[in-house]
Amino acid sequence: MMELVSTDRRKLLLLLAVWTGFGLFFGTQNYVRDIYFGHQASLPGYIIGWIFCGYSWAALTFPVLWFTRRFSFERLGWLRFLLLHVPSAMIFSLAQLGIYLAIASLVEPARDHSVWDLYKFLLVNELQSSVLVYFAIVSVITVYDRFLHLKDDGKMSGISDSVRPESRTKLMSNGHSNGYLRRIPVKENNRIVLVDTEQVVWLESYGNYLFLHTENGKHIYRETM
Repeated sequence: MMELVSTDRRKLLLLLAVWTGFGLFFGTQNYVRDIYFGHQASLPGYIIGWIFCGYSWAALTFPVLWFTRRFSFERLGWLRFLLLHVPSAMIFSLAQLGIYLAIASLVEPARDHSVWDLYKFLLVNELQSSVLVYFAIVSVITVYDRFLHLKDDGKMSGISDSVRPESRTKLMSNGHSNGYLRRIPVKENNRIVLVDTEQVVWLESYGNYLFLHTENGKHIYRETM
C-alpha cells in the first residue's frame, strides 16, 4: 500500500513538473515575442497565465490518458482513431478552457466583463491551440504505448523466464484442479504481480505480447493470444 501511494505521488509530482515547465516555456516565449515587436509586457504575468493553462491541462491529463488507452490506435486503426479523437479534442479543449477560466477567476475575478464574455474570448483565441495540445498528449501516449513501453518491457527477462513452469501453472490456476486460468503473473517494476482474470476487462494482442486491460490500468504479458 505504501509503495502504491509513493508511486502515485511520484506520478503527481511528475505531472506538475511537466505542466509547470510548459507554462514557463510558453510564458517566456510569448513575453520575448511581444518585447521584440515593441509591445509592453509583464514576464510574471505571462508566466502565471501560462502556468494556469498548464495546470488546467494537468487536471485533464489522466482522463485523456484513460480515454486514449481505452480507444487506442491499436484497437481502432487510423481512420476510426481520428474520427473519434477529433471531436474528443474539441470536448476536452472546451473543458480545459473552462477550467483555465475558473482558476484565473479565483485568483483575479473579472470586473468589467462577464464570465461568459471571457469564455467566448478564449474560444476565439485559444481553442485551436488547446486542440493541438490535446493531440500532443495523445501522440505522446500512443508513441509510448506502441514503442517505448514494449521496448522497456522487452529489456526485462520475460515472464516465462522469471517463473518456473510448475510455479507458473500453480500461480495461474490458483490451486484449482480444473486448470482454468485464474491469475496471470505479469512483471512490473522488476517484480511479479498477479492479475486476477476476473479483473481483466478486455485483451489486446500485439505481436508476442498481450495487453491486459483492467479497471485500474493496463498490464503487459509476454505471451501470444
